[in-house]
Amino acid sequence: MDPGPPLRVFYRLTKGGEAMEPALKALGAWAETYLPDGGQCPDRFRT
Repeated sequence: MDPGPPLRVFYRLTKGGEAMEPALKALGAWAETYLPDGGQCPDRFRT
């Protein structure tokens, strides 16, 4: 955290989290191909 206003917090993935990137990209490509609406998130799940 950086001191003083405005408060800012920085996040970083672990090496394990970074290692998941190829699998998540492949899953996204699958969703675009095989799910209705190109794998877009349904409106009921959007905030």
